[in-house]
Amino acid sequence: MSRLSHIPPSPFSLGVFLALLGLSLLLLASGWSAPAVSAQLGLPTPQKGQEFDAVPPELRPGIYVFYDWGNLDPNDAPITGGQLSFPWEDIEVSPGQYDWSPIDRWLAREAALNKPTAIGFISYNGRCCGGDEVPPFLYDQHPEMRVICDDSWSIPKYWSNAYLTELERFLTEAGRRYDGDPRISFVLIDVGIYGETKPGNNEHHPCLAEAGLTSDLWVSTVNKIVDIHRRAFPRTHLVLQYAPVFDNIKERREFTDYAASHGVGLKHNGLTPDADAAVIDREGYSLKGAGQYDPMLKWWQKVSIGWESYEAQYMTGLTNTTWGVYNGLDKHADFFVFARDLVTKPDREKILRFALQHLGKTIEDSPSAWVAMRETEYAWYPQYGNYDFFMVQNDEAPGGRTVPLWNVSSYPEGRYTRRTDIATGNPYMYFDIEDGYLLDTQERVRLNITYYDRGTDAFEVRYDAWSNPNKLAGVVHKTDTGTWKTVSWTLTDARFSNRQPGGGDHPGSDFHIDALNDGDEIIHLVQVERLDLPAPPAPTPTPALPRATPPWTPTPSGVYHQITYRQGVGGYNAASDTFINAWKPTTNYVRSETLRSRSSKSQRALIQFKNISLPAGATLAKAYLEVYTLNRSNNANFYVRAFEMTTPWDANAATWRKATSAADWREAGLAAGEDYVTPYLDFTFENQGVGRRVQLDVTKAAQKWLDNPSANRGILIDIYSTADVAIDFASSDYGNSSYR
Repeated sequence: MSRLSHIPPSPFSLGVFLALLGLSLLLLASGWSAPAVSAQLGLPTPQKGQEFDAVPPELRPGIYVFYDWGNLDPNDAPITGGQLSFPWEDIEVSPGQYDWSPIDRWLAREAALNKPTAIGFISYNGRCCGGDEVPPFLYDQHPEMRVICDDSWSIPKYWSNAYLTELERFLTEAGRRYDGDPRISFVLIDVGIYGETKPGNNEHHPCLAEAGLTSDLWVSTVNKIVDIHRRAFPRTHLVLQYAPVFDNIKERREFTDYAASHGVGLKHNGLTPDADAAVIDREGYSLKGAGQYDPMLKWWQKVSIGWESYEAQYMTGLTNTTWGVYNGLDKHADFFVFARDLVTKPDREKILRFALQHLGKTIEDSPSAWVAMRETEYAWYPQYGNYDFFMVQNDEAPGGRTVPLWNVSSYPEGRYTRRTDIATGNPYMYFDIEDGYLLDTQERVRLNITYYDRGTDAFEVRYDAWSNPNKLAGVVHKTDTGTWKTVSWTLTDARFSNRQPGGGDHPGSDFHIDALNDGDEIIHLVQVERLDLPAPPAPTPTPALPRATPPWTPTPSGVYHQITYRQGVGGYNAASDTFINAWKPTTNYVRSETLRSRSSKSQRALIQFKNISLPAGATLAKAYLEVYTLNRSNNANFYVRAFEMTTPWDANAATWRKATSAADWREAGLAAGEDYVTPYLDFTFENQGVGRRVQLDVTKAAQKWLDNPSANRGILIDIYSTADVAIDFASSDYGNSSYR
């Protein structure tokens, strides 16, 4: 899995194999150059500093599939579109040369399914999911563009002038190709880790602070990256992926205000059923307006609102999905980005269809108004009260104060709920529909009430009709089944003119539930559907655009040869390897058929290829080290990283303490920056297990060895993971030579 997999294959290859380990040199006999491909769509090139009018929030609402590599068919799940962010280094394959084909192919597949899309261009994916995604050659040109933390971990230095300049250059090219593309509903502003408004994993924040990052500087950087996207995509809807911060949650208020004030939508990447630090509304408090939900509550009428969530996290199971959807719709979301394993579960279809009916709907065109009865379980600035949509349940109405309940039955409806409270003189629940939705209406409506069928008492529902402000809709007699039931009435004469008792901010109500003083009623959802609302227009088919430019196909002007060094193959026998082990600090493993490297650094693998050379007149294009993974100690995902060694070592004598029989390592177990060069030469993220080859780009080291063979001190194979995991590689002594 090469980090530079776009290098074209050689017209023919010369194989000279070594052992279980392979070193491949791709060499060029004369010269080679590839044309820089940058699509031109006939749009003016955005100029730095140029301001554009805000793009109106008119993206296509619905549910988008998170990282929709598989192009899920809308006929197979309740979805609308697909989302995918592309690593910067996968697109800009060499300086000024762009391979747009992964994006083009994906957009074409989505368009064939009539799916709108959301795309982004990501720079950093954190420890779990791919790490630094900036093209490595940019770091060669601008070493100041990144921060190297402990254990040689690389993070973009987002605030550096070099990074911002290179990012704008790249996104300008992307905008020339994709800005205004009707297949794209919106472009995600990918800022920091996972594209969100946070620079890295929490454990790396001290390192970033030491490198100069402050709270104010981070806000300024986020705003600059927003502006870069605005200049690159002036005709495409943009969305900032907010919620996490660097140092202080006030950052959230500042960069969301900046983005939304310029017409940029807001997407929270962690939709859950409930949360704290959600609505910070205390006057005079320095964090007022900096809660997780505050930006949405402030800006939902001005810009698009979205959420992201997953079955494996946040919305696991039907109950969490149900209440997560209610929470998201309560903020008047225009779109959800949900993981495939969530949207394809059959038991989620009903609640996801409910979401699709209400996403992006306004007070003019929503098919229904509703209240999901609940109360928070959090204490530090949560969102109190129900989740609702153009209708409220009013505890301030006389006799209408309700009592919140939690975990009433094992059904999703009972996770949060409310009941009447006859014992304190509160047998009613009052509801007020927003006047902008229904007031003095002549429409037919359907009133739906979902209740807990416990006991054998009764309740009735009365509504504001043209002939009577307290007209009976119907009476429900419960049958004590211990299940949740829904009762419905079609009302042809509802007026809804606020003529029933109210209180507080809602002086009148439109209908109420009466428990009839014979037993309290536990209510989950109350909904009023408009039956005469015109049907929404069918979505416009997503066009399959003709290509603006041909795919990126570099044309070699010289001839490539590939030389592969493998121990014991083709007469090559100059490779050596071993590993060192903290648990057996005096043991040498030169005869082992496996090389072990562990993420805790207690076991580390060393490899060296000597006597490598190129034919006369040839120059080195690329050099790759290939190793085969045999086993792992557990199922944790991991990175394989290659570091250039600087301390001379002898495979026949090296141990945890000794580099040779006569010399110690600078530090037992190897000293970073002394026994080996930091940062790494290359890395690859492995989430597909073992039993496969791993390819690492070691061109910089190989060129040094070719220029000066005495500088060849070999390679350290390092494992990096959030867990303690050991990986066994095939060594040069492994019995099956095909794995060497």
